[in-house]
Amino acid sequence: MAFPGWKRHAPQPTLDRLGELLGNVRSAGLTVSAHTTGEPAHLTPGIELSAFRIIQEALSNATWYAPGAEVRVEAGHRPSAGTFRIADTAPTRTAQPSPGAGHGLLGMWERAAVLRGTLAFGATSDGGYEVIAMLPTQLPAMPADLVEDNP
Repeated sequence: MAFPGWKRHAPQPTLDRLGELLGNVRSAGLTVSAHTTGEPAHLTPGIELSAFRIIQEALSNATWYAPGAEVRVEAGHRPSAGTFRIADTAPTRTAQPSPGAGHGLLGMWERAAVLRGTLAFGATSDGGYEVIAMLPTQLPAMPADLVEDNP
């Protein structure tokens, strides 16, 4: 039963939808390739969503700041962590001013940090840019000082 004013929402994206995301980026004009190493682990929905959103934001940044660049998305899977690298080459055209507020890198960093993962980003030696996120395959345990004792 639907309640008036409520909208149905699609499920949150997972890495299974990475191909669809890459297709959207390609239709926006970027050349994108994807490479995977290792056997993907079963990730919790929160970790899957964070990985997808980090990749999505990095690709969005490449679209805005590196027009004409080639982008490579790499996913490396290990039993304890997944590493996601999104790297673009130097842009071939001048970037237009960004319409956003410029909080994408902070948002990616926060997504990784809340999972006790890491995020690194910066310019590459060939004039491109890269974002590297390492996320655990399991949610971290709650720190003991945050767990309430219930006698």
